[in-house]
Amino acid sequence: MEGFQAGGYHCQGRFIMKHKIQNGRRIKSNNSTRRVVQVAALDRSKKLDALGTQLLIEMHECLVDRIDDVDWVEGVMSEAAKRAQARIVNTVFHKFNPVGISGVVVIAESHIAIHIWPEYRYAALDIFSCGSAFKMSEAASFVVEQFRCIHHSVTEVQRGLLSHIAGLRGSQIV
Repeated sequence: MEGFQAGGYHCQGRFIMKHKIQNGRRIKSNNSTRRVVQVAALDRSKKLDALGTQLLIEMHECLVDRIDDVDWVEGVMSEAAKRAQARIVNTVFHKFNPVGISGVVVIAESHIAIHIWPEYRYAALDIFSCGSAFKMSEAASFVVEQFRCIHHSVTEVQRGLLSHIAGLRGSQIV
């Protein structure tokens, strides 16, 4: 996977290092850089030892005025999927009363989901893909940019580790 343009993470060996971002610059704090999860190298062109990859993006202090506009959010999420070269299957978005939005863009490669708490200027973005051609970081960068969040962090997780699945095949699963 190509590097995350907004600088939310970088690869160091086989670990993703998580950083706090402020005004587009990485800052250090007591817990700003830490090991998040062991993963394969970020180069998605190489064969992964996993069925899929998931990005969990925490977006704090989102400054966009339309953070509670369900039509705008759905448009941003659909455009993120298109920019990532995903094939959109369906979209479902729900506006809570009085505030808040949850939504998902179902893509052939898996999904892009968001949960928004406008009263906290916070959004949780989840991007999951089992396809190597899907440009996850482009989708993530686009959403972070559109929401104009001051602080964000990205955690990458490899899902369905094949080495673990192969080990389970030898044992009886009830």
